Amino acid sequence: MMRAVQKERSLLNFLKHLNHSKDATQQIIQCNSNQFGYCVVHILTHMNKIFYRMEYAIGIELSTLNAMRGILCHSVFRKCDYMQIRGRKETLSNEDCEYLLEKTQPTTGISIFSKLSSDFDYKKILHFSRLRVVNLGKMPLEDLKALDSEFAILGNHQFTETDINEFLHHWIEGNNRKLRRFQLDGFKEAPDWDILLKEIVHTDWNPRERERYYKSKYTYEVETIDCENGRDFRNKDGQLATVVHHSEFLDFLLLSFPLLVFSEIVRSMEIMEILELSQVSRRMLNFMNLARISVEPIHILNGRADKIMVFNKSNTKRVFLIEFLKTPQPVVGQMKVNNVCIDVWSVSNHFFSKNSKDTAEKVINCNSNQFGYGVVHILTHLDKIFY
Repeated sequence: MMRAVQKERSLLNFLKHLNHSKDATQQIIQCNSNQFGYCVVHILTHMNKIFYRMEYAIGIELSTLNAMRGILCHSVFRKCDYMQIRGRKETLSNEDCEYLLEKTQPTTGISIFSKLSSDFDYKKILHFSRLRVVNLGKMPLEDLKALDSEFAILGNHQFTETDINEFLHHWIEGNNRKLRRFQLDGFKEAPDWDILLKEIVHTDWNPRERERYYKSKYTYEVETIDCENGRDFRNKDGQLATVVHHSEFLDFLLLSFPLLVFSEIVRSMEIMEILELSQVSRRMLNFMNLARISVEPIHILNGRADKIMVFNKSNTKRVFLIEFLKTPQPVVGQMKVNNVCIDVWSVSNHFFSKNSKDTAEKVINCNSNQFGYGVVHILTHLDKIFY
């Protein structure tokens, strides 16, 4: 007990003597690096107890990685949202990259400012929503085609205009659906558009299709890109893309739906479609939150609905009912929430009750054996989606 009190007093004295400065955008707390090893876990653990939701970004110098290994084993570091790996002379190996990803498990993005080993496995980083690699090296074109990011900024690569043309054709065929911005450096002069856009139907930038200035937000800072000298083209689904050269970079920009249009589209979707759309990417989930979509009444029952009074407080025209039944039926589909799959036995429509004939009820029947571990995942995810 006395040792615990001494630890608390030691930490309190440490916090009292912090040298902190505040500006208009962020609170900066400057600490003694000699105290990092024994204090950072205590601080993060305590903040985790205080705040309902805590995410953080972490920057790691490869030269300090060996000293960090014992600290990074703590579970609190798995709340990492974004990780930055730096190294002036150091090279990031597959083993060190796997270790950092395992211990921090960043959910949104990763930036790598060091060199990569010659045998680096790019596949382990292609799924991040935000991806920035300053020294890409000899990344295979097939790995580039497997890119699953929303924002990708790649430097010091070896891709030619012919390679990029092949990648654009790959996107036009309906691949890389999450991609919103893709930037490559190494183009001091404008590219040979005849090679870059070979066999791609395109036009000059059209102000009626896209505004001149495209705003891109990789993390916190918003970057504005002038599209006036760009080339417009579409994929097979009609999604607009603009490729534009500026400074030393080649930017591939995709057009998103306006927020109001997006909101109306989501409101017209069925609950299983909404669940699937919300898991396309973290950005999509955030976009659904920004759209402030009010939830329809959703009832989740463990047992037959005809024996339970269902409550429709808002008297809306559409109600969702998810039933977990014991009687086995053929599986017609799956309701997926993150890594949890719940078997769907049937989907049907019927009127809500005799007193509300105009209210249509969408009934989704599921396996009651999956109720225990499925219902919390469903409700938690729905709580993230709806305003």
